[in-house]
Amino acid sequence: MKLFKRIYFGVLAAAVGVVVFLCSPYVKEYNKVKNDNRSIREKAVKTSDDGTEYIDFAALRKINPDIAAWIKIPQTGIDNPVVTTEDNTFYLTHNIKKEQSRYGTLFFDARMSSESSGFNRIIYGHNFGRTADVMFSNLTRYLDLAYLKKHPQVFLWTEFGRTDYEVLSVREVSAQSDAFRMDFESKKDFCQWAETITGSSNGISDISHILTLSTCNQDGSRRVVVFCRAVTSSECSFRKDMENEKINKN
Repeated sequence: MKLFKRIYFGVLAAAVGVVVFLCSPYVKEYNKVKNDNRSIREKAVKTSDDGTEYIDFAALRKINPDIAAWIKIPQTGIDNPVVTTEDNTFYLTHNIKKEQSRYGTLFFDARMSSESSGFNRIIYGHNFGRTADVMFSNLTRYLDLAYLKKHPQVFLWTEFGRTDYEVLSVREVSAQSDAFRMDFESKKDFCQWAETITGSSNGISDISHILTLSTCNQDGSRRVVVFCRAVTSSECSFRKDMENEKINKN
């Protein structure tokens, strides 16, 4: 009996050791992502004399000139810089410092700087499960109506100011969904699309664009998209922001 116990606990200890060994690189990288995010926030997120938060984009450009915006969804853990990119693959596997990372970076759809009309402004980010609390992992919580009601606000800063959004609707769609359409011929065309894709006609004709936040669902088979409409406007359009980013990088 004693021999059996020794063998049992020996095998158990070996199994635990293997699990720890295999998981340690993931834990190390996860901690690095959390620490990097915290460090970047400390450098970039400032508070004015009246208590208003603002973003120091000059400090961010020293980290990465691709940074064009900052998104914050209060009390969700989403509080990160957003980069522009020339393709939709690089920042899937690279962090904000352009280092290889499975966690990637939040990034605007590459079409934003070329063929897009600017009506649908898409930000992508990875989902690593609700316990991960990084990138867009907590975005899937918006499938719960109670969670949506508690966290309806989304803030997006660019160099020209902050735009406040409210969550309009949430959908789980395929990767080929029309939710990712960006080629609108007119405002009317956009409004018809927006009413169909969001399932809401409430005030659609009065908005200038929709902010679409996208991540994978829990098993990676589909996409969770959160549609947001602007309730305030910054001084300049996002298209002008993008053009300014190009000038600064050149």
